[in-house]
Amino acid sequence: MAPANRAEEILVEAWREVLGVPTVGVTESFFALGGDSIRSIQMQVAANRRGLSFRLRDIFVHQSIRELVEHGEISLADPDAGTGDAAGQPAAETPDAEAFALLAAADRDRLPAGVVDAYPMTALQQGMLYHCELTGDPATYHNVTAHRVDAPLDADALRAAFAALVAAHPVLRTGFAPGGYAEPLQLVHADVQVEVPVHDLAGADEETRRARIDALIEAERTRPFDVDRPPLVRLYALDEGADGFTLVVAEHHAILDGWSLEAFVRPLLADHDRRRAGRSAPTPATLPFRAYVAAERAALADPAARRFWLDGAGAAPPLLLGGPAPRITVTRRVPLEPAVTDRVTGAARAAGVPVKAYLLAVHLRALGETTGRDEVVSGLVVGGRPEGEGSDATLGLFLNTLPVTATLRDRPLADLAGDAWHVERSLMGHHRFPLAEIVRAGGTGPRFDSFFNYTHFHAAADAAGPRIVASRGITVDVAFSLAVDVEVAPDTGRLALTLQYDGRRFDDDWADRLAGTFTRLLAADPTAPLPPVGSAEAVPTDARSRWSARVAGLWREVVGVAPRSDDTGFVAAGGDSLRALRLVAGLRQRYGSDLTLAEFVALDDFGALVDRVARHG
Repeated sequence: MAPANRAEEILVEAWREVLGVPTVGVTESFFALGGDSIRSIQMQVAANRRGLSFRLRDIFVHQSIRELVEHGEISLADPDAGTGDAAGQPAAETPDAEAFALLAAADRDRLPAGVVDAYPMTALQQGMLYHCELTGDPATYHNVTAHRVDAPLDADALRAAFAALVAAHPVLRTGFAPGGYAEPLQLVHADVQVEVPVHDLAGADEETRRARIDALIEAERTRPFDVDRPPLVRLYALDEGADGFTLVVAEHHAILDGWSLEAFVRPLLADHDRRRAGRSAPTPATLPFRAYVAAERAALADPAARRFWLDGAGAAPPLLLGGPAPRITVTRRVPLEPAVTDRVTGAARAAGVPVKAYLLAVHLRALGETTGRDEVVSGLVVGGRPEGEGSDATLGLFLNTLPVTATLRDRPLADLAGDAWHVERSLMGHHRFPLAEIVRAGGTGPRFDSFFNYTHFHAAADAAGPRIVASRGITVDVAFSLAVDVEVAPDTGRLALTLQYDGRRFDDDWADRLAGTFTRLLAADPTAPLPPVGSAEAVPTDARSRWSARVAGLWREVVGVAPRSDDTGFVAAGGDSLRALRLVAGLRQRYGSDLTLAEFVALDDFGALVDRVARHG
């Protein structure tokens, strides 16, 4: 259907530019055509350049051009008025342009020399530094990746390219000051010295090269960052002569998310290639990271956002897979058949949802089957980049993990995917409200210790730069029991599934079962009803089995996850004094048990508890 007015014409042009498609119908869904959170920002900027503005959240509600124009908050500038504010850059999202604007006056007076900007740390940054200090493990939130580059190394050009990126991006000149001020701050320094050590592997065979690279990665992952001394990123180049070189990047997760790491490595290598050829490098437009800090603080001050989470998914019954102090320690890459990508893409298209929403539905169903829970809650990783020109090229940590819930029953995956997409759309506008504040304000501790993350880095390749022929990384130790990551592999365009989990609490058999559940669901008919969760469980007949089922059911209600074995400890599974009281009261009220709270506290584990109540009824 053809555009009916100038606003629709502008949006057609913007969609074609950002999505890379030759034709766009005004009734087609932006997300069905391949749109996502990053591309929605790019599309908003492309429309703004042409004189049309709208609120970013409106595209998640009104997904077609016609719906957006008819029902969104659209502003079309006079073509003779230019761009900028008159063209309608959303006022609520415009970042404060002044350095130090987010600081208390007393803090500004205490800043050291050489600091050109300072602002509060985000909630996620504070949480990461807290967990780093708590574990005492330098590998916590310490990312190390290795990238094999099909181009000759020019060490001077690489150092110059690194220095240029550090100069262009404030976050690369940022150190953290968790104490000494009215609140934890991040300080942006005017100048930061950079180094790129080079290791000569030109004369080594492939096996030796691999061993040297592995050794460097292992050494680097345990080399701590001094968080008050930027840059919190380190580079190493391993020169392999005519075969190219390997770039090793170590960075503290508190300064870069996945998209930002991609937006760091690709431009770095492209600039290296240009400098090696004697060409100049363009400087992309970016936003100050301060803009995101301001947006998060606005979300924290928004009563509507607080009500949205505390009255909604933030109050969901807990579903905790592990015990206290969960940590990611093991990575399991799950092989997927090539046909899975087309199958999932087709299922998502038929259901009218993005691929991400369909995969989130698979994750939630797999979680329910793994825990035996019909009502599930898990984390969803979302991006919160502020709106504006250059946002997609800005480096920083713009992530938040938010609770999403689902009622499974026997519903087909297509129905669950529709709900998942509705949930993600509804949280837009409230997506910068920090998880830490949801947990704190809820007052009962974490609701979940698993999360789902989907990545698709569209702008991966730079035609002017060298080719990355292989990339790999290591397990990142974070404070969750399970992380499910699905990415669109940049080299093949196919889906890749990775499970990361707490190897201290889950063994290989558990991981095998979970991986099998995912592969089975990814191959399932998206429109066929699924068996109700737990429907195949037999009703036990002997006394101990009967009491085992009763106790396990109550345990799951109270703690959020069923005991995995007889030696599962109540506290280790996430129980506390209040949950213990609920469990004992439930056994008494439902089943007439005479167990006392004092007896329960003295019992070591689930098996001992079952033995006690089975003996005395």
